[in-house]
Amino acid sequence: MKRFVRPLVLMVAVGVLGGCGQSDKDLAALDRPALTKMAEQGDPRAQTLLGEKYMANGATESDYKQAFAWTRKAAEQGNAQAQTNLGSMYDVGIGVEQDRKQAVPWIRKAADQGYAKAQFALGQKYYHGVGVAKDYQQTLDWYHKAAEQGHLDALMSIGMMYANGEGVPQDAQQAISWFNKAVEKGDVEVLNQLITMYRVGYRIPKDLEQAAVWARMAADQGDAFGQSILGEMYANGEGVRPDLKQAISWIRKAAEQGARSAQYQLGVMYLQGRGIPQDYLQAYAWISVAVANGYNEYEAADGYKTDYAIRSRELAAARLTPRLLTEAQALSHRYFKDYPPKK
Repeated sequence: MKRFVRPLVLMVAVGVLGGCGQSDKDLAALDRPALTKMAEQGDPRAQTLLGEKYMANGATESDYKQAFAWTRKAAEQGNAQAQTNLGSMYDVGIGVEQDRKQAVPWIRKAADQGYAKAQFALGQKYYHGVGVAKDYQQTLDWYHKAAEQGHLDALMSIGMMYANGEGVPQDAQQAISWFNKAVEKGDVEVLNQLITMYRVGYRIPKDLEQAAVWARMAADQGDAFGQSILGEMYANGEGVRPDLKQAISWIRKAAEQGARSAQYQLGVMYLQGRGIPQDYLQAYAWISVAVANGYNEYEAADGYKTDYAIRSRELAAARLTPRLLTEAQALSHRYFKDYPPKK
């Protein structure tokens, strides 16, 4: 799964900066000299944003030290976002010597102010035992505080703790209940994470039937990843009864949205005549567009790697006459134009 719980981010999004006057959006649009002028006048919002600008891509060690200095000034004025950023900087050692124990008090100051990002970060500290003693009860307490404010990662993390019986009795239904809350708050990406988690058993017990439920929810929303996975599950009888007609239908929907894995699967099904009339021309075209869109399938054996996508295309090509191969190549070019890869 794309990774499930996002790691503690060094610079959190603009939004809880405090102060008055210009909006956060307006401040964020200011260049560094303008922000510096406001920061020098003691504005904690400007100080926080200035610290973030010094942390931008391409920052030097000198920039990191400036980022730390301005972030600390805002944190000492009680700005919750700056306090969280400062804790993160101590945690990683950006602009200051790494000190994970020193990170905790700053994150706690922000968490005590009700800042959801800090509450979740503090919960993670207790979960992993970083800078504090590992304590699942403290973890849950802080996760719940963040979850009450709709913090997505907190909702997901509580669900995982119920799924694994960490600090609470293991309870699959409670886990699903919390995951559903996350789905309601988040977007289809949350469903994609859940599909992968349940399908492969990533950080929670494997459950193919529940994975199929999540895949159906994503597919019904028009999500290409959900459609592709649901098609594969119907094809292989994973968590659902095998149904090649359903498999082809969902895989085609995903392929036509540019999902390269689905394009490859559709091509292979044409190649094998699995659930669909065998058609080497269509097989060649779909596999070709999948490869052009960046798909590859490798299997290592005895130190060698075989690209099965290329090999499958060669098998299809070998069954075509020169005239039909030319048609297949033209069709693959059309598919590449009509069904570009998902970004």
